[in-house]
Amino acid sequence: MVKIASTHVQHIHKALTQMNLQIHNVIRYFIGLTGLAILDAILAGERNPEKLAAQRHGRIKASAEADHMDRIAAYKEIRRGGRPNRDFFSMIAISAGIASLGVILDSAAVIIGA
Repeated sequence: MVKIASTHVQHIHKALTQMNLQIHNVIRYFIGLTGLAILDAILAGERNPEKLAAQRHGRIKASAEADHMDRIAAYKEIRRGGRPNRDFFSMIAISAGIASLGVILDSAAVIIGA
């Protein structure tokens, strides 16, 4: 019985992740009161993040402000990591060189591998 329940929890977790709902990052056990309230709201058609966050039980320590600050920090991290750097341009140049060699040698495998 426990094994079946844990399998269902894993399926729910995977579905939420595919929908880009990272509830497990905020709620430790998302099959509790808060998690189930949020799931019920999602199944009822609610998509507004603020309204979903309002389903939070009083004992949840994470606040909406903390969640907002976490999103800002994640956005800044993605922006910083998404900038092309010297390694990126080096790999592009090497790849172009290998592809050019493949064209000269008339080798489709080398071109595709580049």
